[in-house]
Amino acid sequence: MNQYYYIQNGERKGPVTLEGLNDMQFSPGTKFWCIGLERWTPISEIDELKHLCWAVPPPLPQEENPQPIEEQSLTSLLPSAKEKKHFIAKVWLSVCIGLAAIILLVVCIIPRKSEADLLYKEIVASAYDDPDVDFQFYLDKYYRDLEFFDIIPTHPHKTIIKFANLDKITDVRHAHAMSYGYDRDDIIEIYINPSSWAKFGKAMRYWLMYHELTHDILNIDDLADIPSNFGKLMYPVLISYEGKTMDEFIESFHEFIEEYGN
Repeated sequence: MNQYYYIQNGERKGPVTLEGLNDMQFSPGTKFWCIGLERWTPISEIDELKHLCWAVPPPLPQEENPQPIEEQSLTSLLPSAKEKKHFIAKVWLSVCIGLAAIILLVVCIIPRKSEADLLYKEIVASAYDDPDVDFQFYLDKYYRDLEFFDIIPTHPHKTIIKFANLDKITDVRHAHAMSYGYDRDDIIEIYINPSSWAKFGKAMRYWLMYHELTHDILNIDDLADIPSNFGKLMYPVLISYEGKTMDEFIESFHEFIEEYGN
């Protein structure tokens, strides 16, 4: 499940889960970042977070029949010296505020990008193969299931599906998996938490693999963490599916295929 960071009063906040954000409200321009985003992005442009925005009223209506402007002399229309000075001061203030905003963005974005890169390198460094687990089996079956429904996705040239010790990495501790192939048609890159895999039964393993493969192959994002999405393939809190059966997983996958086809 994604960990989110956001900028509030010029300070970076987070990490916090989507569930932790549900009781909060933000202005539409509040910038957020999470793994999968290349830049700080306004919350109003992030589908799973849009519901957290304040409502913004529409523009004021214009008068249908505006009153005619009385004729004025050319001299009366020219700004006074005091007005010119005030205008120049406002321009300089706007320039200074703009420069300060740019500097703030640079200061915030560069460290976060560096932290994201370091996190990715730490995950990759901990990754390993397990000869007793055949992830290729799930990948092949996923492609066959899509083709059965006449969905023929791109087959990336490179596939990396490995275990990684996510429980030992602070920023993703207790995450079940991390995928890095979203919006990258050249690669499937998924890292599975071995402790999650060990405790998951057959249905949960299918749910986990198909969830992550849907991210990387079909470029589908997580659904919002709301009750109406519970039970669906791309619901982000997979741990809540413990106890579900293979029949329920298959039903969830078929429901996803119907929605995807539409």
